[in-house]
Amino acid sequence: MPRKDVYTWNSMVSAYVRSGRFREAVDCFSQFLVTSGLRPDFYTFPPVLKACGNLNVGKKIHSWLIKLGLEWDVFVAASLIHMYSRFGLISVARKLFDEMPSRDMGCWNAMISGFCQNGNAADALGVLIEMRSEGVKMDPITVASLLTACAQSDDSLSGILIHLYVVKHGLEFDQFVCNALINMYAKFGCLGRAQRIFYEMEDSTMLKQILSKFPRKPKSESLDSTGSDSGNKSPILGSGFQCTIGGSSLTSKLNVVKRVSSAVFPASIAAGAEVVEPHLSFKEVSNPQKQNLFISKLNVCCEIIDSSDPVKQDLKRETLIELVDFVSSGSAKFTEPAISAMCKMCATNLFRVFPPKYRSNFTGGETEDEEPMFDPAWSHLQIVYDLLVRFISYSSLDIKVAKKHVDHSFIVRLLDLFDSEDPRERDCLKTILHRIYGKFMVHRPFIRKAVSNIIYRFVFETEKHNGMSELLEIFGSVISGFALPLKEEHKIFLWRALIPLHKPKSVGIYHQQLTYCVVQFIEKDPKLASTVIKGLLKYWPVTNSQKELMFLSELEEVLEMTSMDEFQKIMVPLFRRIRCCLNSSHYQVAERAHLLWNNEHILNLIGHNRQVILPLVFPAIERNTQNHWNQAVLNLTMNVRKMFCEMDEELVLACQCKLEEEHIKSNSAAEKRRITWERLETAAGVQPVVACNFLAPIKPSTCPVVC
Repeated sequence: MPRKDVYTWNSMVSAYVRSGRFREAVDCFSQFLVTSGLRPDFYTFPPVLKACGNLNVGKKIHSWLIKLGLEWDVFVAASLIHMYSRFGLISVARKLFDEMPSRDMGCWNAMISGFCQNGNAADALGVLIEMRSEGVKMDPITVASLLTACAQSDDSLSGILIHLYVVKHGLEFDQFVCNALINMYAKFGCLGRAQRIFYEMEDSTMLKQILSKFPRKPKSESLDSTGSDSGNKSPILGSGFQCTIGGSSLTSKLNVVKRVSSAVFPASIAAGAEVVEPHLSFKEVSNPQKQNLFISKLNVCCEIIDSSDPVKQDLKRETLIELVDFVSSGSAKFTEPAISAMCKMCATNLFRVFPPKYRSNFTGGETEDEEPMFDPAWSHLQIVYDLLVRFISYSSLDIKVAKKHVDHSFIVRLLDLFDSEDPRERDCLKTILHRIYGKFMVHRPFIRKAVSNIIYRFVFETEKHNGMSELLEIFGSVISGFALPLKEEHKIFLWRALIPLHKPKSVGIYHQQLTYCVVQFIEKDPKLASTVIKGLLKYWPVTNSQKELMFLSELEEVLEMTSMDEFQKIMVPLFRRIRCCLNSSHYQVAERAHLLWNNEHILNLIGHNRQVILPLVFPAIERNTQNHWNQAVLNLTMNVRKMFCEMDEELVLACQCKLEEEHIKSNSAAEKRRITWERLETAAGVQPVVACNFLAPIKPSTCPVVC
């Protein structure tokens, strides 16, 4: 392929892993890092971690994850836990698990499975208790792993509790769960119960026909393989659940089950919700069924409809409008299943990879001369964004539950959408991110770090991003809410992110928002003014006049809030730069620099430090009065000179005398150089030129040379 993107490399690595060619997968990943010049994403690493053949390779990949800031993505973290568990480093896996800022079902399953792989059944059951205490429900993979742990530790009581959960939540027909139940009861010695589960499985028809030929014990006999207590009848649990273990009836353990089940399986766990036909209207169902219909409609909207099928598109659009109206009415109740369905639907419809940008390589987004590009699917996306805004803004939303689904991975992918070329989409994203930052306080540090990473990549790598102005607009209000004194983290954000944003050529697109953010920092801590001015001088444009005008405007706003002490720290390098601006041949730059003297606060700062500042700028003022081509600049120069005369006429005269002396010295030095060159030319003209020996050294004639 002549051109490969991140998706192409990810597909190739995954293909190698699926075909069992693990060495080729790792080699392909290494080639990706070395030759492509692209940045891997969180889809790259899970298959590579699975393909690791030894621990050293796994540790190297882990170091790459830390470097790229992807270590705590839930998919990547689960893969790391699997990898370390596979190599027997269960303590490292547990440490990773404990340090995760947020966990999803895959992370819990990875930790439980890791303990089971390493024979730590008790620790696996301990993870189950943690899982239930955080309100996380088990899925079939969790159940299968825990049943294996119960079998390993010979913990029949926990096994019975988990089987109760399976029956209650309708998981008894899942193949993985059934296999784990059969294995567990076989190890407990309950072969009869294992056989019953086997015959109830849906995917074992052929084996059933074979095993049905074997003789079976009559129903009156005990299900225990030892044949003891054959007359005991066990209580029925669920559908035909009858079991005796080691000759002891299950009835004798029910009291223990009731005491323990409240700790492992809280009473808040409800039975599976009734499924409602999603094509029904909310008006056609009763109030108790509306919540189930709401979830059903959200699940239906997770399907991606191709543009070639307008009928299905219209149906999905109508369903989304129904959902928006239902949420707007205040009738929706965002329980955990509803929150999960909402986040899944939004992620499916909104999160996508944008096509490569074919615009100018020298812009970081839309310029004033370019027409904005509008997404053809916006009519559909707009409704999904509207629904997401209403969901985040919902007054009765339980943040503790919602943060499990609006997690770090969700936020990172939401931030990626700010690179959309459609300004309407970026405007919606701005509202959503602002409300997430306001409501989900636990995610605030992560959001600040993620935005910093976007800025770093924009400034130091790509200089291309369409949503920089929107991100800075959000951070303008975020900075205004910082508590005093400012944390070191916030100051680092100013030094390492905001000030370097003055460097890109496309700064004009977001300069207004950037200036606001910088000014907010100085309002919070006036001591930062000198640091900001040093940053401006570091990135001051030399050949870009329009950019220089923006810097002068920002400089004036910063100087308005600068104290005398901070001003004195930077006044010498600052006015050396302003001196150059005063003499600029671009009349707007020269004019804007002269207008700094019209600001009363800046004029006061200059007046108190005129002994230092006037000698720096006076040569530029005199040069303008003599030969600047623009009449407006000439008039402003005369006004500035007049202001200095009113401040301290003696100092102006002293500077003028000094300038005249320097001018005389300069003329004298120039005259000496002219005479010296004439003597050199005369000496060179006296020597004859010999064609055959032009490379021979020529002895110079003796003449005094004064430089």
